[in-house]
Amino acid sequence: MKIRPKRYPILISIILALCLVLTSGCSMINKITGKDQKQQSQEQPEKVPKQLEGIETAIETIFSKLKGPTVSQQQDGQDEQSGQDEQSGQDKQQATEEKDQQSSNGGKGNQESKQSQGSSSGSDQSGAGEQQQQPSDPFQMVSEEVSKLHFLWNEFMPEANKKGAKKELIERFSDNLNNLTESLKSKDRMKTMLATNSVHASIPDFYALYDTKISPEIKQILFRTRSCILYAQDKDWSKAQSNMEELKSSWAMLKNTLEKDQQEDAAKLDLSIIELERVIKEKNPELVTIKGKITLTNIETLSKALEEAAKNNEKK
Repeated sequence: MKIRPKRYPILISIILALCLVLTSGCSMINKITGKDQKQQSQEQPEKVPKQLEGIETAIETIFSKLKGPTVSQQQDGQDEQSGQDEQSGQDKQQATEEKDQQSSNGGKGNQESKQSQGSSSGSDQSGAGEQQQQPSDPFQMVSEEVSKLHFLWNEFMPEANKKGAKKELIERFSDNLNNLTESLKSKDRMKTMLATNSVHASIPDFYALYDTKISPEIKQILFRTRSCILYAQDKDWSKAQSNMEELKSSWAMLKNTLEKDQQEDAAKLDLSIIELERVIKEKNPELVTIKGKITLTNIETLSKALEEAAKNNEKK
């Protein structure tokens, strides 16, 4: 049967109506989701709150002050050198002032002044030497960092709740922070470091609340590596081995997500983890400390490479 010419307008109207329905349907889906493909491709990663970063920094500082396993050892060296430079500057200034004072006196009075100043200077230098020999109390500095942790936690806790952190996670961090505060009374270095490490245990979970370009597993393998070192130093080989198993599991997950540019850093970290596992099985605490610090250094190197890659991707 042939279609009569007068029916063409009807067919065209039906086709146009179908097109309008399909177009409006797609538009409605985009309105419901609030996103289209262009918007999805332009999504920016979430920024981690400064309070959470501050908590992590304070934890690293505590380990640094207690001469424990940390990724911020280089900063410690810079602080120590800065202190030495400052002391040297003070000594030079004192010598200059003494010389000026001697020049202002004359004759016999000048000689008496020199003798008096020499005796006083010798006494001052002896006292300064004794003062330098007396090490500052690291627990005083740790106490200040723990106090800082409480204030940072007070600011971050509402944010963590808002991001959907589980009640158990909030309570665990709070309890561990209180236990760390109590541990300071003993002035036991190992006890305080283990308590600090328990506080650090929640950091990867808090980072997981945010949609960032860097996997929170990098925080997890840092925590597990440090746990291996601390429990080996404490001769708790059962916990050292169990943390090694967790470390290998987290590393396997992270390694599968790395890009080609990070493979060299990944290979170094991979080998250092293998070496660390070997000395843990040998139950050699000295070697675990050495191999563990190497692993921490490799973790920090990879972490910086991941951060750099994330920044470069944002610029594109």
